[in-house]
Amino acid sequence: MPPVAIPDGSGGVIAAWSDYRSGDLDIFAQKMNAGGVAAWPEDGVPICKYAGAQTNPKVLSDGAGGAFIVWEDARNGIANVDIYAQRVNSLGVPQWTAGGVLVCGAANNQTQPVLGPNGLGGLLIAWADQRGVDADASTLSGSAPPERRSGRPTAWRSAAPRAFKAIPLW
Repeated sequence: MPPVAIPDGSGGVIAAWSDYRSGDLDIFAQKMNAGGVAAWPEDGVPICKYAGAQTNPKVLSDGAGGAFIVWEDARNGIANVDIYAQRVNSLGVPQWTAGGVLVCGAANNQTQPVLGPNGLGGLLIAWADQRGVDADASTLSGSAPPERRSGRPTAWRSAAPRAFKAIPLW
């Protein structure tokens, strides 16, 4: 799977990718400084190494030299793909629950996550959803452990074909 990368705010980049080094597809991340030197362990930091495939990582800067990483996760089977997230600090240390925080674990598949800042130091996540709606969204704080705004995982939902926008309601 091709890596995804974002600027780190200091002339370097933070990249995330899936690979098979552990047998299943797992998520790893690496920070490269402006000189092209790895700032985290040479083979990358494991973000999620659970059974089942973890794929399609997306990365968003946390504004502090680290990143939010969100991915599709099949740890509960390929017919029940969920969305998970992890925050990594500027040193490459995961800040949230080992293996990531469940963003949406509803029935059927949740896929194709997209990210944006929520304006409060956290992130807004939207995804395609197969539980009878086309798209869904949630927001997480940047704290450890992260908190969902409004206390529920679903902040917005659309049943309209191809509707894929997220509007925070708070």
